Amino acid sequence: VGQRLAHVLGRAERAGHAVAGRPLDGRHAALAVEAEAADVAVGRAIDDKDRGFLPSVTAVENNPFAGFYAGIVAGVQFTDITITDTFAQGDNLSGISADGGLLGVGGGFNFCVGRICVGPYVEYALADVSFDVLGEPLLVMDDYVQVAGQVGILAGKSTLISLKFGHEWQTWTVGQRKFGIDEVDAESTAWVIGGSVATLVAPNTSLDLSLDYLMFDTVESQGDDYSRNLEDSTALRAKIGLTYRPAVGLPALN
Repeated sequence: VGQRLAHVLGRAERAGHAVAGRPLDGRHAALAVEAEAADVAVGRAIDDKDRGFLPSVTAVENNPFAGFYAGIVAGVQFTDITITDTFAQGDNLSGISADGGLLGVGGGFNFCVGRICVGPYVEYALADVSFDVLGEPLLVMDDYVQVAGQVGILAGKSTLISLKFGHEWQTWTVGQRKFGIDEVDAESTAWVIGGSVATLVAPNTSLDLSLDYLMFDTVESQGDDYSRNLEDSTALRAKIGLTYRPAVGLPALN
């Protein structure tokens, strides 16, 4: 910088003498000093940025999907129940459909580096997914808890596309008093593979669309294990949600 200031004074003096052969006066010197001072300022800014004193352009804007988030979810579930070895080995009963709606809450935390986000996700929902016989429910899923890990990529500046893999715990009620079948509780678990698209629709708020595919793992009721009989059962769940995202986290790439 000192060398640049000396250069400024030298150019100012030369500029003054170069105007009509007249000696340096205040007006001509001022013009020369202002022009050269602008050059010095630009050079100083470039030097500071090279040394890391100024923030990078890519660090100005935070990833809107980083950090903690929570919201509400609603959706529908279509369950395809297959009971294997019902009465004898190889005797299968399929085509049992338990369908219905659900309403719950979900949340998690995204660790984001650039456009990539990873983190845990937890969801709880009340459900009314049932298999009916003669207009009366015989099998009803009451609620579930889902724990999963997600990885996503930021598309543009306002959309996050994610994939997830996790496990789910469900509670069911089996029975029908109308036909004299006592109601009992059942617990099942399932592996979950899913995908989602979250798009910002307002500051810190996203509209989320997701699809989960469930593969039943274990089924127990009153101490009895029916996992082997229901291991071929699956479910498809479609959901929509609104999520609050305070946008706390690492900067995203522009």
